[in-house]
Amino acid sequence: MSRIGVLALTGWVVAAVSAVTTTVAHDGSGVLMREKQQANIKRAQAAETKADGSSWPELQQENDDEDVEQEVSVNQHSVSQDSNLYGTAQAECGTSTCGVDPPAIHAICVSLPADFCDQTKQSDWCTAEAEKPHCVCLGAWSLYVKEGNSAPDVTCDAVPGSIFTDDYISSWSSWNGNEIGGQEADGLQALFDKCNTGSAAATFKTTFCTFVSGSTKLSADQKSTLSTHASCS
Repeated sequence: MSRIGVLALTGWVVAAVSAVTTTVAHDGSGVLMREKQQANIKRAQAAETKADGSSWPELQQENDDEDVEQEVSVNQHSVSQDSNLYGTAQAECGTSTCGVDPPAIHAICVSLPADFCDQTKQSDWCTAEAEKPHCVCLGAWSLYVKEGNSAPDVTCDAVPGSIFTDDYISSWSSWNGNEIGGQEADGLQALFDKCNTGSAAATFKTTFCTFVSGSTKLSADQKSTLSTHASCS
């Protein structure tokens, strides 16, 4: 398609986007407006494809910005408050609320080690966030511990109690393709050691032991090891 043809097509798409935006703006739904805008931006991007198959820089940058925004949203997401590991109201982790909702699964509030990214095979976003409270995913936590590192400090009352479910245990055993076999048990044991303290320790231990004994995701050996470690009756 010629550049003139593309520009003409672009003008039509922009006009369509404006029309949709105007219509949606009057329905009072910011979320609906954003969803429709995003859908039309993607259509505009497809329409603006050059003859050689590449996209015009302006729209490519807009798409890149959208990807960054979505990634930040995932990494700093907030969810409705759950009860924590002690059965009380879940506290904040710095300025965030840790949660178990896929795909983020950032549930454990830690004081972030500077080497956390390196040890869990991620790009280094950790150095700039070192020693700050941060919600990390369960797979990364387990891998970090399984690598032989000391477990980071945990703000246990900011960790949702719903991590102790069979529906969620798969998040301990797999994460980014660099898992070490059995890491989920190491992660659970380290979390027990960090959080089985304070006046609500008995409640935490009961919850932990009940989960371990009833789990169908943990192997028999893992269940035995964890039960023995926690002195479950």
